[in-house]
Amino acid sequence: PSNYRHTRPTEILCTLRGSKTMVTRLRVQEWVLEYAIMRGVPNVVTKAVDSGNRTSLSLKYVRQMASSQIIVTVNPSEWEGDYRLWEAMGSGALVFVDPLFVPHPFPLIDKEHVIYFNNHNRSELFEKLDYYRSHPDEARRIALNGYFHAMKYHRTVNLIDYALRTAHTVSYTHLTLPTTP
Repeated sequence: PSNYRHTRPTEILCTLRGSKTMVTRLRVQEWVLEYAIMRGVPNVVTKAVDSGNRTSLSLKYVRQMASSQIIVTVNPSEWEGDYRLWEAMGSGALVFVDPLFVPHPFPLIDKEHVIYFNNHNRSELFEKLDYYRSHPDEARRIALNGYFHAMKYHRTVNLIDYALRTAHTVSYTHLTLPTTP
């Protein structure tokens, strides 16, 4: 926890790798860059930190997240709740993410664990960035709540435990108990 008390020089981090197949990510990445230019935010990163991928751990990427105040991310086009979201939550930064629709236990709650934004509404994202940049105590409270929530309920071990418990429960729902005379 003492690691989360240090100064975070990067105001906004958006390491999305937008492409023709991930147009939403490309759009939001461009919006964050536009926001930084329009607002004169000097310490913004709006590109991939390195060429790392899902099969390796990038120390540079982890350090960049840990030195960021706000991390803006978007779910992939084909699924939601990717590693990028959970890595951001684990960094202790305030996380901006588009809404998650698939129900799961212990959901992330807007303004309690994360800040949800509409990935089709540039003005909304800008307004929310303006608000939380000008309310650092509230931003920090939500960031820490998000960190503790993710560490308590959304680590890999939690998700595996949930899957096994669910499978176990489902396997027993089809049994009929013997009746006593």
